[in-house]
Amino acid sequence: MHVIFNAVTSLDGKTAPGGIDFDLMNRADKYRMDELRGTVDALLTDVKTIKLKNPTLGVRSAGDDPLKVVIDDKGEISENARVFEGGSDVLVFFSKSASRKKIKQRLEEKPNVEVIICGDYAVNLSSVLTALHNRDVGSLLVESHNSLGRRMLEEGFIDEIYVSVVPVLLGEGESLFNRKIERGVDLSLEGILQYGDQVILHYLVKK
Repeated sequence: MHVIFNAVTSLDGKTAPGGIDFDLMNRADKYRMDELRGTVDALLTDVKTIKLKNPTLGVRSAGDDPLKVVIDDKGEISENARVFEGGSDVLVFFSKSASRKKIKQRLEEKPNVEVIICGDYAVNLSSVLTALHNRDVGSLLVESHNSLGRRMLEEGFIDEIYVSVVPVLLGEGESLFNRKIERGVDLSLEGILQYGDQVILHYLVKK
């Protein structure tokens, strides 16, 4: 499976709450991101992004939405989250520490939602990728808050990275990755895109 991580950061390396932040992006980069969503089989995010931004994670341009996948360790997602709108299939992964009652009441009766339990206190990302592979997912786009992207990189699951650098100094906020990455990750620069004052750095992860 080919895994792409897409992120947005200010010039001083800060992200707005929720990781992927459309408000920081210009129109051309929003279009690029929408096109990127349309090229993958599935889109992965975490519950923190859902709670802070409440995105639909859909493709705005012509084409079908990818499979939507949400990582939610403790069962915090709302049954009214916009990610469930539009009739697209949604997979929600909980750990064993999540409330069984919440899972049944909120999600299991929804026709387009499947709930999968894996991991004791945190969702096991390797099991997530295995489950997606078994559903013939060949390409996956990660749009998430800081911790999920860091975990995916640490565990060696990311193959390609796009970082959109917005020409603004936020001064405060979280870093692109919310704490130190424990394993070194070597990157090779594949290209640089420019949309007005905004640049997108495109890297491949050296395996």
